[in-house]
Amino acid sequence: LADCLDSMKKQDYDGAFEIVVADNGSTDRTAEIARSFGARVIPCFEQKSVFYARQKGALAASGDIIIQADADTIYPHDWLTRIVRQFSKHPEAVAIAGRFFYQDPPWWARLEYGLRHAVNTAAKLLLRRPVVISGANFAFRRSVFLSLGGYEGLDYAADQWGIAARLSKVGKIVYDKDVSAFTSARRVQKSFLRILLDLAVN
Repeated sequence: LADCLDSMKKQDYDGAFEIVVADNGSTDRTAEIARSFGARVIPCFEQKSVFYARQKGALAASGDIIIQADADTIYPHDWLTRIVRQFSKHPEAVAIAGRFFYQDPPWWARLEYGLRHAVNTAAKLLLRRPVVISGANFAFRRSVFLSLGGYEGLDYAADQWGIAARLSKVGKIVYDKDVSAFTSARRVQKSFLRILLDLAVN
């Protein structure tokens, strides 16, 4: 979390922004670390769920644009600037989706990167929206998100499929391969056969 927040404090964006950290029952000094970086901490212990935490964070935020981030992810210094630039370039857009790379990539990472990018590029043409969304690198207009209920009622692939499908009903979702983030590979530290099985199930 400290590395994540440090990368946010080093953004080159010259406008105003706030950092909101949703504490979903952590036991690793999350609140203390977040406050040391000047972030607002929102306790949300009632339900243990990343989507519940994202929802509570969005409700607490005051900005017109909400940008989601994950604690185990690091963001380039021009991350916010690129996102804001895309919203300015596409005023009709309701959301901006970026890509993520692994900080400590497994041997098959390049294959995954290529497949994700190919799927999203094809989906832009066929469905007019990306279908592989990273919750750790996704921005949307707060008013639209809340008017649609946010994550409420999304019980299947809420980040990767559900939220994009819901937002695309009312506006354009821009996929920008240059809006990037670097996340931990801890979630995929398992056998390649298990990775393929998870992919097939999803």
